[in-house]
Amino acid sequence: LTQQAHLAEIAENLVSNRIPVLISNHDTALTREWYQLAKLHVVKVRRSISSNGGTRKKVDELLALYQPGVATPARK
Repeated sequence: LTQQAHLAEIAENLVSNRIPVLISNHDTALTREWYQLAKLHVVKVRRSISSNGGTRKKVDELLALYQPGVATPARK
């Protein structure tokens, strides 16, 4: 878990140097907290965890886009 929080910090540092960053992760309250400074988008994806492809359900995937020059809220 701390690796994901560290990843968010790295993304924030990169975008401050005008480098865009896109991160993908499960859509949870915790990931939304980690990536709160990014523009968040949700997409439906099929996870390949189940061995039976017919029973796989679509789940929400969070895309966190850090863009240079785009105002973001302050971290809580």
